Amino acid sequence: VTAEVLVAAVRHEVLKQYEAVFTSAGMKLAQVGLRPLANKLAVCELLKHGMPDRVLFIDVGPTLTEIDVLRNSFLAFSRAASVHFSEGAAEGAQLTLVRDDGAAEIVASDNQTEAAGDRRGRRDEFVSTLLVEVTRSIEAYRATDPGARIDHAVIGGDLGVEEALSEVIQQRLRITTELYNPATSFGWE
Repeated sequence: VTAEVLVAAVRHEVLKQYEAVFTSAGMKLAQVGLRPLANKLAVCELLKHGMPDRVLFIDVGPTLTEIDVLRNSFLAFSRAASVHFSEGAAEGAQLTLVRDDGAAEIVASDNQTEAAGDRRGRRDEFVSTLLVEVTRSIEAYRATDPGARIDHAVIGGDLGVEEALSEVIQQRLRITTELYNPATSFGWE
């Protein structure tokens, strides 16, 4: 069986150069990743027939939410926000927030005794926390592009909160949104 695989690598001397830059700034490079580049490629493919000037891509993940801004098809800003979603095997689904200071707080769990309204309220709280992180990211991006207006948002992920996040972003931030499903790129349902 043959399968196509995309492989990416960073040369050791390039990594050392970045480490030196961070060291000279009094910081330590904790991680180098290619996920923002992969997100950029996915969004450019999705919007190839009508790419707006500034696109916000939000990739909601179980431990980190990647928030990227593309300007004229180039990755202009990238940030990972520590908002965790975890599933407790015995208790059902559990939403956990982890703040930048490392403190964790369970904001929702789907225990059988918990009322549906309580779950919905706590899920809304989780979405509100994601919205705060998205807003922080937009404002951080605007530090390099003052007065910038985000033209479009694309939201990916499969945690079950993406649709609610999309609605909140449209209502509160007045940004048109669409959900990203990579399966359609491969012709899958």
